[in-house]
Amino acid sequence: MANAGNILRVGLILTLSLGAISFAVAQPTSHEAAIQKLWRDYETAYNSGDAAALALLWDKEGDLFSLSGGIFTGRKEIQAFFSQALSKNYKDSQFHLTIDKVRILGDNAAVVDGTWRITGDTLPQGYPSSGIYTQVLVRTKGDWRIVVARPSVPLRGHTRRHGRKIPTESTE
Repeated sequence: MANAGNILRVGLILTLSLGAISFAVAQPTSHEAAIQKLWRDYETAYNSGDAAALALLWDKEGDLFSLSGGIFTGRKEIQAFFSQALSKNYKDSQFHLTIDKVRILGDNAAVVDGTWRITGDTLPQGYPSSGIYTQVLVRTKGDWRIVVARPSVPLRGHTRRHGRKIPTESTE
């Protein structure tokens, strides 16, 4: 019976240890949680048409490359870009971001990869409404801000061959 008791104790310890490990793995780090909040704030600001709130998510000298080739540097230019876009073809559209991977680079920098999708826009047929992005973030005074934003629309077949699925309106 002593062996049975030891086996039960070892089994219980292993079960509790594995449970603790799986709980720890499932929980995002404080940095990742703050970055996820930044993305929720991005979606909220975009979906409510608030260009000023969007611009504040960028570092004061951050930049944004648009799909049309524009490069907007600093909060003033970024706000002007979003003001124009959200008052024209993107008025009343909805923006959806998905984080695929967060790489924390020390305490004050991170690289985020993911996918984006826009619904409800009034752009001409065939203009991209989904793609991938890479963003570089910095943490200043405890807050994460976007320094570099690079949305892109890669060739569809190429991304599928490499196991990355691009969101479309039909994959909701």
